[in-house]
Amino acid sequence: MIYSGPLAPITILSDPHVGGPSGSILQRREISTRDLSEFGGAGRIAGTVKVDSTPDYAVWRRVRLFDRRNNALVRESWSNPVTGAYSFEGINPARTYVVIAYDHTGVFNAEIRDSVTPEAMP
Repeated sequence: MIYSGPLAPITILSDPHVGGPSGSILQRREISTRDLSEFGGAGRIAGTVKVDSTPDYAVWRRVRLFDRRNNALVRESWSNPVTGAYSFEGINPARTYVVIAYDHTGVFNAEIRDSVTPEAMP
């Protein structure tokens, strides 16, 4: 699950089209909104979370994306438990971000990637 704030993309059901005197529903469809906040856009930040070992191994961790300028939480996700991969898509490519991976087990300190610039989404 990804938390992305009150202006983030959501899936909504459009109002059903009501037709005829009986009020029967003729059509119901899903609409996906785009991120309307200042953090929305066509950028993507992706990476993996691994424990530095011999060999390195992927881990499941909470990963948060912060705006570097004002430290606002932009998105939050969990890395894939098998591959350690995480991805934040649909973010503003003109901004710079900080990515923090937290170890919920308490064994390791958080890992930080600073001054991260999004790449264009394919």
